[in-house]
Amino acid sequence: MRFFGKKTPAPMAELAVAETTTAMPAAEDLGMYLYVKSKGERRWYRMNPSGQLVMTKEAPAAYALAFTLDEDEIRYPVQSPLTYHNGYRLLRQERGINAALINRSKQFGTLYGIEESLAHSFPSTTIPLLLLVDKIASEQRARSSEPTVALVVFGQTGEVGLHALVIGYNNDNTVAIGTLATNMADLGPVLSNAIRLMVNAATLKGVPFNPAQVNSNPEQKRLETEFLERSLVRIDVADLLAAAADEPGYPREPLLRGVALRSIAKVAISTSATLAALGWGGVLYLSEQIKAVKSETAQLDLVRDASQAKVRTALLERIEGLSTKLTIQPDLMFAAADAVWRKGSRVQLDATLQRAQLNLIVPNIRINMPPGLDRRLTNMATGDEALIEALRTAPPQGWTLNGIETSGDLNAFNVTFANVPVDGGLLDLVGLVNPAGQPAVAAPTAAKAAAPNSPGRLSRQ
Repeated sequence: MRFFGKKTPAPMAELAVAETTTAMPAAEDLGMYLYVKSKGERRWYRMNPSGQLVMTKEAPAAYALAFTLDEDEIRYPVQSPLTYHNGYRLLRQERGINAALINRSKQFGTLYGIEESLAHSFPSTTIPLLLLVDKIASEQRARSSEPTVALVVFGQTGEVGLHALVIGYNNDNTVAIGTLATNMADLGPVLSNAIRLMVNAATLKGVPFNPAQVNSNPEQKRLETEFLERSLVRIDVADLLAAAADEPGYPREPLLRGVALRSIAKVAISTSATLAALGWGGVLYLSEQIKAVKSETAQLDLVRDASQAKVRTALLERIEGLSTKLTIQPDLMFAAADAVWRKGSRVQLDATLQRAQLNLIVPNIRINMPPGLDRRLTNMATGDEALIEALRTAPPQGWTLNGIETSGDLNAFNVTFANVPVDGGLLDLVGLVNPAGQPAVAAPTAAKAAAPNSPGRLSRQ
């Protein structure tokens, strides 16, 4: 690993000839692989003696160690440490999958996960590449207020066909992940292009230069070079190996609250043998102890539930105007509908406590003109400018533009706007939303015009 922190700026070309800092173990001793999934395609690479990647025709049946770089892999920042069980539930709730979880919420404020069935298919220790890069770059990130850029290089500098990956870190612990660049001879353009794409996509924020002007503006080029001198962390395969030394990788068998079921089964067998050795008297003693623990647990559960109810009641009493906050405001909904309406169009409004939607339906009159008319006269008669203006309708205040679609026969355009009438956290507080974010009580199925300040569903055309 190398931190670039020289006092004088260095040309980007120097990055292509910099020497690695750690000796690379022989590949025969490694049996190391990189698993990549990108754009739905899965690929496996074996690392040769220099750490360079060589694509294999099929997944390996066995290996000593592998790293993963999967587009469906989860890297989820959290604000505070979580237990394994709570982290597992969070990923299932937020991403909708049963994840094989690596919990680093205490060390890095991050959860890592991949589909359980995939993790269970790995033949040996398999570690997310992002976890290792997070660990290696943590020192640089802690001491800098600027974004950090990590450059992961597979292979020795000077070799033909290097593979490289650029990862950008924001100050809020989110990351921008570049595409694995292949067959690279010069790493300078890889860095510049990756940073430019990340900034353009708004996934990397706060870089002190304009990447779009680096090649045409010497001042911007100087700022880029100085930024990389301060913030670039270069990582090679030897660094990854050192970081992986104490990492167990993704769990490859079912867990219960972070403990392998196989281990629990071993404990159960051991306990059974102990009971047999103790005899009937020992069994009765242990049985009484178990009953006492269960009773104490039940009492603690009652105290916890009572405390939670007390806190919830106190919070509800202190929220002023709660009744108005938990209702749909028809006047605001109809005002938004009036704001998007255009002459000749129709507006559909559908609203519940969880979500409101406006559909602006704009007829495509030109398509409906009788056949045989001169196309030029048709265009003049139907008002294309009015149609375009309607499609460019700005969302009302507090609403967002969801999309523009057209009907199958091209006879109309549908412009959709969305809004959240009531904050989800407030609904959760009063028990109207379950942990998965769905309504705890079924919304009325029949559309109706709601009375002022009434909760429920509001629909209007």
